Parts: sequence; structure tokens; C-alpha cells
Amino acid sequence: MAGPTDLGGVPREVSVVVRRYQCQCCAVVVMVVPRGVLPRLRYTLVAVVTALAQWGHGGRAGWRVRGEVSPWHSSGDECLHGWRSLRRWLTCSVAAGLYVDATASPRVRAASLSTQLAAMAPLPTGVVTVDAVSGALHR
Repeated sequence: MAGPTDLGGVPREVSVVVRRYQCQCCAVVVMVVPRGVLPRLRYTLVAVVTALAQWGHGGRAGWRVRGEVSPWHSSGDECLHGWRSLRRWLTCSVAAGLYVDATASPRVRAASLSTQLAAMAPLPTGVVTVDAVSGALHR
């Protein structure tokens, strides 16, 4: 996993212990991971929500957001086309059961997503990025 493990933390690469359980009747395997680990994504939940909130609601450039949440140095291509992971993560939000207007621009969808997550925060602070991460972890 990559990215900050807590809000405002330093982005880093960490290993995660995954417990696997197999059903003795049907042989289905279930994996149990810590809160904040997203399926099939390299980045932590905190990194994804922070990036989308800063990009969508905060209006920051994609390459600047990547510099704050990614532990890896960029080749510089993000200055030309933006950080492509932001748009990929937006498509995952529909699967997460959050409503995002598909006709809106990606930045507007990211702002809408971060606002929805901020509304789920158990103790709102009034700062959208902080509340969005708190709401996503509480969800």
C-alpha cells in the first residue's frame, strides 16, 4: 500500500498483513484487511479521499496533489495531462454506492464525492478534506 496512513501524514509505502479464511463447505476464500485498505488499489483510503478532496473541492492541480499523497517521485508527465489516477478513482466511487452526476466534469464529481463523504463524518470539523477522510473511514 502507498500513501499517508493518517490525515496529514507523510506518504510512504507499507506492507499489510492479510488474513485469509476458507469456507469448509463451499471453498470460498474471504480476505480480512485493516480498515483503510481498498480492494485492487495501490493507495490507502486516506490517500484516495485526500487526493480527490484536494483536487475536486480544493481546486489544486493534479500534479501537486500527487506530490502530497504519493511516496514515489513523478516523471513530470502530470504537469501535461494531470494525474490519471484521480479520474480512475472517480469511476470506483459509483461502485461504492455514492451518487455522482456522470454528466459533470471530473473535478465537479470529485468535489461532490468529497462533500458526500464529509457529510458522513461522525464529528464534523468544517474542513472538507478532514471531514471527508473521517466520513470515509467511518463508513
